[in-house]
Amino acid sequence: SIKGAISHRTAFHWNKENKLYIGNPDARTCEENEAVKALFGYQNDNDIKRGNVLFSDMYLSDDSLSDKVQHHVKIDRFTGGAISGALYQEKVVYGPETILKTTIYVSKSVPKEYIKSFEAALRDVASGMLPLGGAVNRGHGIFTGTVEKNGEPLN
Repeated sequence: SIKGAISHRTAFHWNKENKLYIGNPDARTCEENEAVKALFGYQNDNDIKRGNVLFSDMYLSDDSLSDKVQHHVKIDRFTGGAISGALYQEKVVYGPETILKTTIYVSKSVPKEYIKSFEAALRDVASGMLPLGGAVNRGHGIFTGTVEKNGEPLN
């Protein structure tokens, strides 16, 4: 899910950098965006290409973290009341501030202009501009942090 969100944001930055705004017939969504195809790969009827971006796994091993089941009721927007039978549950992880670290490998064969859009998407995650996970409309999934490239901070 993290790769999907970052690939969509990469397409956004690629289109923005190349002034391909809404209504421009050359603007491409994630599946057809040339930067996303080069970085994350693609599959169509005739061809399959593996991506050039590899993410390492992240594990939450902090003992102070715990999970919790939250119960929700879907609200009828017309009446403001609960919709009968529209109950659902969500299992969330919560706890104090946690440091998550991942390593991302990008092939040297990827053109620099594509990497620029990818790095902008990573900066959006680190600055809290691209929330990830569930319930982002309620303020969940906001990250702050740093992005490093070859051990140096990425500005």
